[in-house]
Amino acid sequence: MFNIDENSRYKMSNAFVDSMIKLAKAHKNIVLLHADFGSKFGIEKFSSAFGDRCFNFGLSERNLIGSAIGFALRGKIPFVFGYGNFLGKAFDIIRNGICYPNLNIKLISLSSGFDAGKEGAGYHVFEDIALMNCLPNMNIYCPSDYNSASVVLKEAASNFGPHYIRLSNREMPLIFSENHLFDYKNEILRDGKDICIFSYGNYVYKALKVADILENEGKSVMIVNLNKIKPIQKDLIINSAKSVKLSVSLEEHSLIGGVSDIIANILMEAKINNFKKIGIEDVFTQSGEIDDLENFYGLSVEKICEKIREFLR
Repeated sequence: MFNIDENSRYKMSNAFVDSMIKLAKAHKNIVLLHADFGSKFGIEKFSSAFGDRCFNFGLSERNLIGSAIGFALRGKIPFVFGYGNFLGKAFDIIRNGICYPNLNIKLISLSSGFDAGKEGAGYHVFEDIALMNCLPNMNIYCPSDYNSASVVLKEAASNFGPHYIRLSNREMPLIFSENHLFDYKNEILRDGKDICIFSYGNYVYKALKVADILENEGKSVMIVNLNKIKPIQKDLIINSAKSVKLSVSLEEHSLIGGVSDIIANILMEAKINNFKKIGIEDVFTQSGEIDDLENFYGLSVEKICEKIREFLR
């Protein structure tokens, strides 16, 4: 179903630019709006080909979102590209200007979680899914590698309505082949009978590494990729949790309002009580190297394995 290519590593920001060039050729009404990203993320590749459809608003996120609304009202399909923290700066406009009238605008968030590393708490984004999930009409997607990001962006261009797509800017190995068909659905990547790990985004790869270690210790581990977070597939979550002794959510997001809470609510209604959460506690994070930060906050592969062993005991 999937194939991890450790030797081929790509950033999802590259998938965004490459996909936008292809999409702009196919959809004449697509426009790209960004917050002064330019050459840093390869936006110049798009602007060179489609200069009249690429707009730089600088570090003015509220103007960026407000202008996207104007483009959408004129029949365009705006793809808005910014750091994850722009969501908080323009939340009321996203709520009242995009989701309430159900406009066809795609919000592409870059550098969520620890991606910003040394930039510190102001740029570490751990609350974006909580913010977007509470908005009616919003669709939320979190691809986990270059190829899955390309599929999600293509589907977003074809499906009407507000979309929030969370991309990582780290170099990640390819998990899925180019011809893998997601069809916007979540899926079981590997089956197991002892533990089920629900994850999404770049932590799907980490979940697979954790599963390898635990399986060497005699545990059978299921991995569920939550590529699509809203609307979420409740039946898949319930049936997966039912089939194992322990179910665990793993996310690079606050445990308050994130996918952990979404799953907890689903399983509580289904009266399933084998669920535990792994993610960011209710804290502001420090600055530092990404690997050091993940280890400090209990999200390295080794620390995740330790937590799961504790849950099992």
